[in-house]
Amino acid sequence: TTTFALSLFAATALAIPPETPRIELQAERGLGDKSYAPWQVDCPTNVTWIRNATTGLGSGERAYIEAREKLVQPAIEHIMAARGLETPPRTPVIGVALAGGGYRAMLTGLGGIMSMMNESTEASESETGGWLEGVSYWSGLSGGSWATGTFMSNGGQLPTSLLENLWNIDSNLIFPDDDKVSFYAELYIETNAKSDLGFPTQITDLWGLAIGSHVLPEQYQLSNNPNLTFSSLPSVVAALGNASLPMPIIIAAEREAGELIIAENATVWEFTPYKFGSWAFGSQYKSPGAFTPIEYLGTSVNDGSPNGTCWKGFDQLSFVMGTSATLFNGAFLELNGTDSGLLTSLITAFLAELGEDQVDISRIPNTFSNYNSGENPIYNLTYITLVDAGETNQNVPLEPLLIPARAVNAIVAFDASYDTNYIWPNGTALRTTYERARVLAEHENTRVLMPEVPSMNGFVNGGYNSRPTFFGCNDTTTPLIIYVPSYPWSFAANTSTYQLSYETDEANQMLLNGMRS
Repeated sequence: TTTFALSLFAATALAIPPETPRIELQAERGLGDKSYAPWQVDCPTNVTWIRNATTGLGSGERAYIEAREKLVQPAIEHIMAARGLETPPRTPVIGVALAGGGYRAMLTGLGGIMSMMNESTEASESETGGWLEGVSYWSGLSGGSWATGTFMSNGGQLPTSLLENLWNIDSNLIFPDDDKVSFYAELYIETNAKSDLGFPTQITDLWGLAIGSHVLPEQYQLSNNPNLTFSSLPSVVAALGNASLPMPIIIAAEREAGELIIAENATVWEFTPYKFGSWAFGSQYKSPGAFTPIEYLGTSVNDGSPNGTCWKGFDQLSFVMGTSATLFNGAFLELNGTDSGLLTSLITAFLAELGEDQVDISRIPNTFSNYNSGENPIYNLTYITLVDAGETNQNVPLEPLLIPARAVNAIVAFDASYDTNYIWPNGTALRTTYERARVLAEHENTRVLMPEVPSMNGFVNGGYNSRPTFFGCNDTTTPLIIYVPSYPWSFAANTSTYQLSYETDEANQMLLNGMRS
């Protein structure tokens, strides 16, 4: 059961202290009734609960990108003039995509971002600094979603500054070195508060809260007030409120009933500060997707109308980051068949229980219930069940940036994937996305614009896995992709996805190697 699963996770601290009454915890922190758990609100009358994806961008995203363009244009003009190049006739739309792979991907990806920041002396002297000011979109999955969450919630600070002043990644993500008893007790209390309201809880909630306690701003960590929703970012982070940063997108993949291995054509779901949804529903048959305001995610909606009770707070940023990195079925495959002592035995048994109980995924109440029932393959589902989108082999989140409605011209793709036996990328993610795009091309309403890329053997034989490479230079119908693979330029950054703690010096070297890629 869910309660058993939550209790067993907490028991990895070897003991669960008596549960502190939630009212005492709230009084101690001054939280009122708004911590991690959702809270009830009056249902608004001016909200479009479901918007068909064929209508293009939503109003929130359109407004953000229009505001962003006013800052991107002068940045591009400055960059081009400094290099003696002509300014493009129109403002280009540029995106960055950060791959998955736990802390390895977070550090490598943020190192890549640092290479585009003027605030980095090395990047500025190398004349790559400043390009981030010309970027409109930022997509992340799994470890790349952690990078997205920490960078955006902290207002775009230099990653090395976050390492020095905020991150707590020298303490294990799941088995912390300090305050272990308090850490597990608070995880247990916060998730129980959510389940007490009738919302599904799973290990993803615990996982996300743990991630947040290591990389989100201190005031939103578990020991303070773990209430930072994705939808609130533009109002609480000034740099997002005035569009000084790229618009963030975090993705996850749908795992359909009965699946353990995720199909490469699985539905990709997007979280942004404005909406949650997908551009196309279904895996075997693609139908037009839809979006709902993320601010009210968790509200029961039937055929586009709320059922009388509305909620806010389900879209906690920590939960979204945890959802994008829900690797529990992957962890099962990683641990199964090994013999690493009592801890491995405990975790292996735990994951087997999770698989049976379907809480090794992240469950989102289905806002699209009974919507477009003639074509919508999820119309009769109670929950949308999500996992790490990297399990589709599309470990670089290109797809959100390939959607025609976004009209992206160029994508900088930072790839820290675990493709080879030595934990380096070999282009699998890009090739998989290209092959998926060819399949989707058969369905006009789900077309994505992906330039041709070689096979994995072609990547390796051409050396494209060891240096930045441009794809799509001669294709005027697709975005240009600047592929930046992780490579040991100054440090062996091929650490395990399951390495859950880093010494400060090692993390710093990971960032610098990513920057130098």
